[in-house]
Formats: sequence, C-alpha cells, structure tokens
Amino acid sequence: MKKVVIMVYISIFIASVFFCDKIEKGIFEVENIDVYYERIENNSEETCFILMHGFGASTFSFRDIVLPLSDYGEVIAFDRPGFGLTERITDMDFESPVDKNPYSREFQRIVIDNLINSFAENKKIVLMGHSAGCSVAIDYTLNHPGKIGALILIAPSLKYRKNGSFAMDLFVKLAENGLTIFTRNIMLSQLETVLENSWYDRDKLTEEIIQGYKIPLSSENWERALVNFTLSQTDFDFTAEIGSIKVPVLIIHGLQDSIIPLKENAETYELFSDHWLVTFDRCGHLPHEECAWEFMRIVSLFVENRIYR
Repeated sequence: MKKVVIMVYISIFIASVFFCDKIEKGIFEVENIDVYYERIENNSEETCFILMHGFGASTFSFRDIVLPLSDYGEVIAFDRPGFGLTERITDMDFESPVDKNPYSREFQRIVIDNLINSFAENKKIVLMGHSAGCSVAIDYTLNHPGKIGALILIAPSLKYRKNGSFAMDLFVKLAENGLTIFTRNIMLSQLETVLENSWYDRDKLTEEIIQGYKIPLSSENWERALVNFTLSQTDFDFTAEIGSIKVPVLIIHGLQDSIIPLKENAETYELFSDHWLVTFDRCGHLPHEECAWEFMRIVSLFVENRIYR
C-alpha cells in the first residue's frame, strides 16, 4: 500500500512538471460537429480511459489526473457538446430524431463510438465520468455492454427529472425573456455559485481554477448552447437497470458533497453487481480535483487489482 501511495505522488509530481507537452489537443468531427478532445497516447498498455466531465465543466476539470492516469493506458478526455471548446450548435430542431440532437445522450454515444474507432480499437475501454458525465458513461455501457471493461464513477448523477430542476427552470425562464446581457450575467453567476458549492475546502478553489472554468464561456453563443443543452435533456433513472452492468465499477464520492449528497445514492450503489465504493472525508463534489492525490491512489489500486488482473 505504501509503495502505491509513493508511486502515485511521484507520478503526479513528475507529470505536472515535465510532461505537459505529452497532451495532444485537437478537434475531431462527429456528424458535422467539431468536438474538442485531449489525448495522451500509451502504446505499451492495452487499456484506454475515456473521460466525461459534468455539467458546466470541461476537460479542464481532469487537469490533475490525466497525466498520472496515462501510466495505466491511453487517456482521452473530450468536451461534451454544450460545454468546453466543442462547437456550439444554436439552430436547433427539437423535433428531429434524438440521435441528431448534439446535446442528447444518444448523440454522445455516437461521440464515444467515434473516439473508440479512431483511437482505441482493440483496447479495453474504461469509461470515467464525473457527475452528469456518469449518466453518459452508464447509458453507453447499458447500450454497448460488450464494449466496456470497467467504469469509474465520480459523484455520479444516476437520475434526473426535467420538471422541477432548478437549472432547467432558471435557464428556460431566462431564454423566454431573451438572452440579454443581464440574463447572461445571471447564468454566469449561477455557474460560479455551483462551482463554489462543489468544493468543501474553498481555500483550494484558487482564482486560477475559477478562470480555467471560465475560459469556455468566452466562446460565442455559450449561453444559447447551454439553454439548448438544458432543453434537450430528458428524464432518466438508472436504478432499475444498473444491476445488469457486470463490469467492475469504482465509485468515488466526497462525504461533504452538497451537490449530489452521498445519502441520495448510497442504497442505489448497492445495486451494481460488482462495485467498490470509496468515500473521501473533507471532500465535496469534485474528488478528482479537491483530493487528486488520494483519488489517483484509489484509481491505481482499482486498475491494478480489477482491470489488470
């Protein structure tokens, strides 16, 4: 155990200082939409980790773990449509088939398929999701059970009800009144509040991190895309289905998570047929950021004992 901890710390330090140029950053086209991705090759391992961020985030949220994670396989993170540097689609036909809607889970299955076919064919695929990104990972696994070797779920969102969602109600009302400078500022303020509430120790939320989250908000039409994303979401509840997932599942949850409190999902986690739940004390909704070293220690143990075995 001590050896694993030391190696994780060394890996994170070396990665952060020396190997930033290892990250390939680019755009790939999916159904005529430009999707931004970051990739670290590892041809010596047969595993590929595909990372999916949560609501209002981007690949930036994985900045502390992508390089140490690449010790165990290829790593690909992408900006989910509606967020980050992926192309914003503003002219929406909500009557079109859901797989043509770039903000739907169905379309994100197509994105993952394209990533696998382009970069990770014949590799064992591990999907890692954070918060709402977990719903994409679970949805893909349920629809492609033979393609996925393991899941890593960080503070997962396992259910969503469109009516009554605070974000949904707020953004729709703002959109109905027109996206003026005033309403854009309200949306920006709400996103900042969510970010602040996602941390237990707010002293760790530096100005550099805040600005990193804000960079994609300089993109043209970010607010319209956010509204379209919210309008495109449909209700889901994976409670009845996750028992059919047979691959190993690692779940990491902060005990002080105020966005998705542990108690909301604790019983549901038991429905996974093969899972390991790890909780972090003094940690909020972003364990991979707020507790990155401890996070990678647990992921390393999971990979060594459940994926490489």
